[in-house]
Amino acid sequence: MALIKNVALIGKGLFGSAVLPALVDAGFNVTVFSRSEKNKDALPADVAHAKVDYESVDSMTEAFRGQDAIVSTIGFDSILAQKPMIDAAVTAGVKRFIPADYTSFSTDPTAAQLPQHLPLKAVQTHLQDYAQAGRLEYTIVATGVFLEFLIDYGFAVNLKEKSAQLWGEGDHPVSATSLAAAARAVAAVLKNPEETKNRAVFVHELAVSQAKILALGKEIAPAGTEWTVAKFEDPNAEFENRLQAVLQKPEMSTIMALIVATLLSGQFKAQFGQLDNDLLGVRTLTEDDLKARVASALS
Repeated sequence: MALIKNVALIGKGLFGSAVLPALVDAGFNVTVFSRSEKNKDALPADVAHAKVDYESVDSMTEAFRGQDAIVSTIGFDSILAQKPMIDAAVTAGVKRFIPADYTSFSTDPTAAQLPQHLPLKAVQTHLQDYAQAGRLEYTIVATGVFLEFLIDYGFAVNLKEKSAQLWGEGDHPVSATSLAAAARAVAAVLKNPEETKNRAVFVHELAVSQAKILALGKEIAPAGTEWTVAKFEDPNAEFENRLQAVLQKPEMSTIMALIVATLLSGQFKAQFGQLDNDLLGVRTLTEDDLKARVASALS
């Protein structure tokens, strides 16, 4: 495969904002695509901008011409909108597509039929069909849960509020990667196109449990700090409750609750086995690194 030089970034939310500088630092010519011209004002001078109508395959096809790769970081509620994007990319001659599928479980057959994974699987199938026909290459970049979600946003332990809702003993390890490291992994995929062709790559900075984060929080917090710790005594039952809630009322609040349950309940293996860290240059964090992250969240 020819080297990738021109990269389109679709979506500039939380993760997209981390991916953009990683792509620039890796030496790619980056174009950010969005619906409105006003979004170009906040971009660095060396990053191009293009307006595109995501409702029109013809518009996307014209916009994508000349791009070697597309990196999608669109939000969860728009996952299926990637299918016409992929169609347009194929017609435009794009070589590689990285979908918004930065998760622990979408490639795990045991979890494939969970409601939150069905749109992800549909996009994977769409990419695989084109790949088998030799018309497009893809890479799924599995980074585990973002470390910020576990530590800063309270998925595992609410360090700001000094509280935790443990799933059982809270000892289920979860692969996690910071936004910055995950973004660098995305850029590294495009620097290693042959080694990452038509497959999922797996990276994490560490595997960590609720109990570990809580223990570090208690160690670092000032003496006498009061913690409120509750526990789901039957994690499987709580997981089932959340699954039924999504099936009955599939909205973001119930879906997010099920995603947390999928990560922490122990129903699924959330720690990656074989890793592509060496290929993609992702460094494993030490316990001192983790302590520093926990201390920052406590402050």
